Amino acid sequence: MRIAICDDDISFTSKLEDIISRECANNGKKTEIDVFFDGETLVKSFESGHRYSMIFLDIEMKIYNQPQVL
Repeated sequence: MRIAICDDDISFTSKLEDIISRECANNGKKTEIDVFFDGETLVKSFESGHRYSMIFLDIEMKIYNQPQVL
């Protein structure tokens, strides 16, 4: 399973990544977690072909907070 976390709070992303990793390991699930600190890099990841089973997305971020036409 591939998971993305996108949030501009570095402390929060670190804690969330640890929780997800631990829970997946405890349940025997292989996972890859990519962490993004702004929406622009997440969009670039999509554009380069990356796909995710699950995305944890911050509601308000400095970059790409407003709806965008892609």
